[in-house]
Order: sequence, then structure tokens, then C-alpha cells
Amino acid sequence: MPTKWQDAARRELIASKKADRENLAGRSRVAARRAAGIALVEYNRLVFFTQETDNYYELLQAFSCHPGIPGDIQQASRRLCRRVDEQYNLPVDFNLIDDAETLVKFVDRQIIETALRGE
Repeated sequence: MPTKWQDAARRELIASKKADRENLAGRSRVAARRAAGIALVEYNRLVFFTQETDNYYELLQAFSCHPGIPGDIQQASRRLCRRVDEQYNLPVDFNLIDDAETLVKFVDRQIIETALRGE
């Protein structure tokens, strides 16, 4: 059964995909980042990540630099932190929805592994 944070993250991912289909890139980016942030708040709470904030952007930045995080997950976090240019476009072509899904799945696995270890 999904938990409250998983439901919230899933709703944001669904909203991000819907906005993407409707060519609402800004709305899609915001929802993807929110999904990742929701997961990181839970990771912070349950796995005792060192950052103590509910600011999703700050959590993504800290997570992207944390030495215990695998490189591909750090890269996804960095991409989620990228700022848009003056025309509200990202400077390179990548999929923030995929990055957010990757991050949410990673956090979910880490929480499960922590629970199985009894930490």
C-alpha cells in the first residue's frame, strides 16, 4: 500500500506528464521538481539525511552533492536543479520527468532497504 509521500509524489508525476502532453513546459518542470522534493523530504526524515529543510530546491542541491549518493542519481538531481534561460527553456535537452521518477524510485528503494536493515 502506498504511503502518503508516495501518493503525493505520484500525483505530481502525473501532473507533470499531463502538463508535458499539453505543452506546458513550465508547469511540467515545477511538478517534476515537486515530486522529487516530496521524496527527498521523506528520505531526509527516514534516512537522516543531513539537510533539515522543506525547501525542495535546497534538498535537491544538497542531495546532488552528497558523497553517498550514486553518480547517476546525483546527475538526475543536478538536472532537476537547472535553471531556465530568459525564454524559460532549459539550456540542454533532457527529461526532468524521467529524472524525477528516477529519484523517487531511488528514495523508495533506500527507505525499504533501511527498514529491512532495521535502522
